[in-house]
Amino acid sequence: MNLLIEIIFKGVLSSVNFNFLKDLVMRAKELYFNSPEISSVKTFDEVIEILNANAYIDLVLNTDELKIYNKDVPKVFINLGRNYNDIELLFFFDLQDLNDLTVKESVDCLMDWTTEFKNNYKFDYFICRADNAGDGEYYFDSQGTGSLYNITSS
Repeated sequence: MNLLIEIIFKGVLSSVNFNFLKDLVMRAKELYFNSPEISSVKTFDEVIEILNANAYIDLVLNTDELKIYNKDVPKVFINLGRNYNDIELLFFFDLQDLNDLTVKESVDCLMDWTTEFKNNYKFDYFICRADNAGDGEYYFDSQGTGSLYNITSS
């Protein structure tokens, strides 16, 4: 059984520290822009140049090495979007790929990691929810736990 989740960070262009992209770009199996349409980007500097030169961007990365503390999470889809000053970063993966942890331990681990990531890279908000969750259905966000969090302990 898959437990597909999405973690979404939101921030403002002038505040977000994009240094997190260095490691992601270096470890990416796949890296391209949907908008503007550029498939030949290879380096962090190229990504930052395109990010700064366009009011709207849609960057896609796939990796088998997303570091969440001491774990390498495989098969992670990452999407970075810019819409003028708004920045949105999505991580999409199977919660069960945080091997050796129960669902509750995985969610608790992610809660710590997302809080640290938000603070380190100056995002304003984050939310962790199940794939295709309805409005108000989430494990946790910047303000605390949500309705799906209680399910993890049963």
